[in-house]
Amino acid sequence: MDKLILCLANSYKHGGRCIAGIEVSLQEGQLSINKSSYGIPIWIRPVSHSAAGEVPLSDATGIKVLSIVKIVNACYVGSGSHSEDYYYTKLQLLDTLNPSDEFLKKYTDTWHNCIFGNRGRALTPIVR
Repeated sequence: MDKLILCLANSYKHGGRCIAGIEVSLQEGQLSINKSSYGIPIWIRPVSHSAAGEVPLSDATGIKVLSIVKIVNACYVGSGSHSEDYYYTKLQLLDTLNPSDEFLKKYTDTWHNCIFGNRGRALTPIVR
């Protein structure tokens, strides 16, 4: 199944790229965010079959933050702390947005006040 993401992260990783974003739908030219049953945007990170999962530079060409990317043949492989991971066949750049502040407000998570349950300089420990 193909998936669309609005790219919100694009960094270097082991000679390739680490790309991630929130899942979106495009209907009649309108972009909408896909959310979980809790109303939180769904994160997706395309990964390769390499040991570190980095996206080869050739697959990431032209993709930058706020690009709309089609993940062709997305196959869920998430587990543990990487529940957002999907293998893919191809990444296709569809468009890159140039949003206003008003536009960005629609993509802000107002549910969480901290990422990963941060408390000051400490992270919440993982209970196993």
